[in-house]
Amino acid sequence: VESRNKIGAAPIRAYLEMIDKANNVTELMNVQNTLMEKLYCAPFVAFSLTVDFKDSTRYIPVFGVYNPNMTKDFYLSGTEIQKAAYIKYLKTVMELAGEDVTDLQLEELYNFEKCLAEKMLNTEDMGDVDKIYNTYTLDEIQTLFPTVDTEKLLIYSGIQKEDKFLITDVGLTKEFARLITDENIETLKTAAKLCVI
Repeated sequence: VESRNKIGAAPIRAYLEMIDKANNVTELMNVQNTLMEKLYCAPFVAFSLTVDFKDSTRYIPVFGVYNPNMTKDFYLSGTEIQKAAYIKYLKTVMELAGEDVTDLQLEELYNFEKCLAEKMLNTEDMGDVDKIYNTYTLDEIQTLFPTVDTEKLLIYSGIQKEDKFLITDVGLTKEFARLITDENIETLKTAAKLCVI
């Protein structure tokens, strides 16, 4: 513990600096590819595998996106005290890693996550196969995410190209597709740093 405390964030400093240097979503996605390769960390979007909910004898590839750190209920029904505690926690984590971050930056991240939470499935719906079994082609996913090179993402995710990909929360996915823009680059960079830290 003493040794790790002495080293601090030094082992991840290069990745945090890479995030800082990204000027747009395309560059930030290239950073994510590096993070996936070196740290198996995908802050924004990734492909993975899961057991097919409708046929447990096979696997199906899944396309997943950034999830808010807290529950849907936290963002929609939480108190100002809870929100302040969450922002304080995020700021503490960032500062312990040597990052300068303002309350305003974290407020923007909170608002970003709240937008996502508003479109997420309710907790009780996550167990409803009819609501979470939504298949898309790679072309359809590419159309949703024009700033993401899905072919390259497949390679870095280590997943083979298939005819269909599962998306469990369509509302969340579409909202993230709307928000992953150059206009939100600073908030996305904050989210990426927190993922690495």
